Amino acid sequence: MSQHVNIPSKVDSSDEKQAINLKITVPNNVKLSEVNVLVSIIRSDLRKPLEGMTISALNVMKDPVTLDSNLSVEEGMKVLTEKHIRCAPVWDETKKGFIGVLDIRDSLKHAVKVYRQNKSLALLNQAKEETESISENGSSVLVLPSE
Repeated sequence: MSQHVNIPSKVDSSDEKQAINLKITVPNNVKLSEVNVLVSIIRSDLRKPLEGMTISALNVMKDPVTLDSNLSVEEGMKVLTEKHIRCAPVWDETKKGFIGVLDIRDSLKHAVKVYRQNKSLALLNQAKEETESISENGSSVLVLPSE
């Protein structure tokens, strides 16, 4: 018999910390303190190849993609998709500087949120219209629309 242990880890990624979850299977006879030691060793081993390394040593994109701030979000996402990248810095010509990063994941989360809000609003409006038409007919029964 074994136990599954999720180990959250924080890895520095520029200005923010990025969470990495390691999932390991540990025999029941292994104590949690031993697991902590094992995790510490794994973390250390994973960081060793990066020690003393500079970014120039990595295989970075030779022709970096930057997006103009005048692009629509849809156009920016199209560029990211075509280039097979998740994010790109946004350049504002009037400010002569970078104003942020367009991230396809953040854009999709926002699109889903707006979609859900609009769908909820549409359902509420439909329910309101149906309720009003029922009350105009003199009925006291409330009928909610099915999805």
